[in-house]
Amino acid sequence: MATEVYEVILSGNLAGQFVQTVQHVKVNRSAITTQFQCAVELNHELMENGTWLSPFLDCVPSDYEATSSRIRCVNPTGGPTAISLKNALVAFAGTRAGEISSAQANPCAIFIGTTSPAKTGRLFFPGVSEDDIDEMALDATLVTNMQTFINALIVGGTISGTGDTWVGCIARRAAGPPHNVTSGDTIDAGYVSPLIGTQRRRLHPV
Repeated sequence: MATEVYEVILSGNLAGQFVQTVQHVKVNRSAITTQFQCAVELNHELMENGTWLSPFLDCVPSDYEATSSRIRCVNPTGGPTAISLKNALVAFAGTRAGEISSAQANPCAIFIGTTSPAKTGRLFFPGVSEDDIDEMALDATLVTNMQTFINALIVGGTISGTGDTWVGCIARRAAGPPHNVTSGDTIDAGYVSPLIGTQRRRLHPV
């Protein structure tokens, strides 16, 4: 059985602006024969079946739209990329009512690893509806939805039809160039940051 780390990149459109969300998952691969086939099956499970995508969309505003997903093995070695386009996704639109006022405001999930809990991981959600912020605090329902997404990563699941399993993880990278992923620290716990994150790269519209 091979334990491998896969990079999950979801590309999307947020009120006309290109955005990407990057997450890593750890796979215990035994039934699936190659890294590329595993990436294909993982894409089908997480995105086309919606195991990862559906709870994610419940956390983002209605003017977010997923356009494609790309998954590839990044540890122990790099592998080919499996791609799913919008028409293959189980769903693609954000479900939170309302629209954004600024693309730089992004709710943040904080992940605590099993091996190195002091070195936390972070995932910034692309945008937040004006309806989901009140007096600098996130709406309680949004927080619940984000926690559901976090819990889905902690629990993980089985890749349909294969028996191989996956869980969310925090990618650990080498200190120097080319900063390759050296391991995946399984997510043991996670919570929603009380602070609304700021993505400085989104200060200027494309």
